[in-house]
Amino acid sequence: MSTGRFLILMTCMWLGISPCAAETLRDVLLDAIDANPALKSARERVRGAQALVDAAKAGGRPTVSLNSSEGISYLDADRQTTTLGATRQALVVRQPLVSGGQITGDIERTQGNLRAERARLRDAEQQILATVAGTYAALIRDRALLALATAKEKRLKQAFDQTRLRFRFGDVTITDIAQAETRLAGAAHAQAVAEAGVQASEAEFMRLVGRPPSRILLPPPEAPGLPRSQAEAEGLAQDHPSLVATANDVDSARGALAVAKSERRPKVALETQLAYATDPDRYTDRQTEASIGAVVTVPLYQGGGAAAREHAAQAELSRRRYDLEDRRLAVTLNATQAWQTLMLARSSVRALEIQARAAEIAADGVRHEALIGLRTVLDVLDAENELLRPARNWFARKRILSPRAMRSWPPRADWTSGLLASPRTPMPLLNPRIVNLFDILGMYQRSQGKCLFAHSLQNILEPS
Repeated sequence: MSTGRFLILMTCMWLGISPCAAETLRDVLLDAIDANPALKSARERVRGAQALVDAAKAGGRPTVSLNSSEGISYLDADRQTTTLGATRQALVVRQPLVSGGQITGDIERTQGNLRAERARLRDAEQQILATVAGTYAALIRDRALLALATAKEKRLKQAFDQTRLRFRFGDVTITDIAQAETRLAGAAHAQAVAEAGVQASEAEFMRLVGRPPSRILLPPPEAPGLPRSQAEAEGLAQDHPSLVATANDVDSARGALAVAKSERRPKVALETQLAYATDPDRYTDRQTEASIGAVVTVPLYQGGGAAAREHAAQAELSRRRYDLEDRRLAVTLNATQAWQTLMLARSSVRALEIQARAAEIAADGVRHEALIGLRTVLDVLDAENELLRPARNWFARKRILSPRAMRSWPPRADWTSGLLASPRTPMPLLNPRIVNLFDILGMYQRSQGKCLFAHSLQNILEPS
């Protein structure tokens, strides 16, 4: 039996429940997607960015307006006075022809912002679910360590009782009793610390998932799609959502610069007007008017405001480019560090499993040898103390292999769909929940003809 299964079984026995009542990381992630407010906020930002794209596209479409006016005018000419109750209704259609790059620039700016928000949503999803997975693994660790600490205190209590009994027969001294009592007090303190750790992890679980955890959690799988080499890890990092978002911020800033430049360029629009008026003057009772023509606007002097806005947009574009270079270096560094940590964890887990088994065998041997006088009380206490350390280190390394490792690079296939999919659960069963959560998908398909989450949700929404 592996160390992980042994510790989980020990936790089940300590809690007095069946492992069949446990839940998996997949269950927890689905609940986190439902309940986490940060993900909901990120989705609303995408909705807002999509609306701005639609607004920018509307700038190149014709506008139709109906103008109506009614008033009374008093005329005094050639010693004749006339009072007119004039009314006028006009239907005006205006179609922009030349915008100086304002419309195309605004579309580029808003589409770049939309792509950036989509990438930030994916990044938020990745980060939050990785945090949930880390909390899930931490809760398993803390519960198992609490079970070990409780078992250790029980064994040290037995050792303390046996030492006092042997003291009555003169086999040990008062020093041995003091040593046993010291270790027993330390074990009681360690159990209290472990219990506090469990409560803290359960509170964090409640904050992230929106409900209390089950009484037992099954060990999480190793994160899917992990790179097989450092070069592959660094290559995957170039598709990290934060880097994609920063690259699209550059595109958005480029569009904003085009909008700023358009303020100093001529603009041409085609305007058509159909009007009907009553009593427009003293000689006419009714009048119908139809006109069509081009309206040309040429900026001549703007007080320097347009030039200043153009310079500001140019500076913003330069800043975004520097941010992109900085982000590229940062994600490459993070990927390299994460790869080295992952390699260390993989090599350490096996050694720690061997160490844990060896410590258990050694403790059993020392306890039996102490019964026949071959070991001292201090030897027994030291062996008991060595039992908890490898288990704690094993959990620390094992957590690195959990899906929280996804923080540093996006996997080859989206890790969320890989974790949410279960070999025992057909993918269509997940579709209703995922479709409800990512309703933005249909909205974006209708407006743009492309999938908003084409990379991260294709395997979920369109299973083969």
